[in-house]
Amino acid sequence: MDKLKGKIREKRKTYKQCADYLNISVSSFSDKINEVQDREFKKSEMLLLIKFLALSNEEANDIFFKN
Repeated sequence: MDKLKGKIREKRKTYKQCADYLNISVSSFSDKINEVQDREFKKSEMLLLIKFLALSNEEANDIFFKN
């Protein structure tokens, strides 16, 4: 998720803004981005983040679907 963290910084967004957009708590967002206890973003959350951060298809695939 380091690439996602980088995109958030690049787009000058905060974890709070992302969490608010996903309608989840900042704590939940942080757990998911840091993969705490195998927490992962739901498909619907991924799609919202792609829109919110204006990610290209290539960036989204690179962030969410590559190890």
